[in-house]
Amino acid sequence: MVRIPEIKPEDMDGEQKRLYDQVMATTGRVNGPARGYIYSPGLWETTNAVSGYFENCSLTHQQIRIIGMLTAQYWQSEFPFAAQATLALKAGVERAAVEAIRDGQRPAFADPKDEAVYDLVSEQLGNKKISDATFEKSAEVLGYPGVVDAVGAIGHFCKVAIMASTVDIAAPEAAEIKLAK
Repeated sequence: MVRIPEIKPEDMDGEQKRLYDQVMATTGRVNGPARGYIYSPGLWETTNAVSGYFENCSLTHQQIRIIGMLTAQYWQSEFPFAAQATLALKAGVERAAVEAIRDGQRPAFADPKDEAVYDLVSEQLGNKKISDATFEKSAEVLGYPGVVDAVGAIGHFCKVAIMASTVDIAAPEAAEIKLAK
């Protein structure tokens, strides 16, 4: 059950409609957590800008998707997990790794940078902090920009996952990989 009613374009105020039109022109879709964000256009616009930043940051697309899946799995947020899993597969993350993350298991990574991202994010979410040892390993492998981008991505995906859960958006029926209910 979706908790927040959808606002039809004809019922949007000027700022909502401007942003809706902008999103439709660039992505062709308004779904998932956007059902909540439309009620706060400034927050939606800022969230979209942060999403755009992570498309070209110090981390690879695979690493950003690993962070997105881990965060959505942590919050048990169905829609973002399904979306991130789909994007992860398209970005080249192995299906076995996607399924392991979905199931709360540690995947095997061939790339030490992917492993460092996984360790940093898992520890931050699981322990609510990063140990000195994990920080040092992450900084050595990813560099400080990679550590900072990973932490920023955790925060971003937490916000998205919590919004989707608050609005109560389920994974699309057609989603290839979903969280277990």
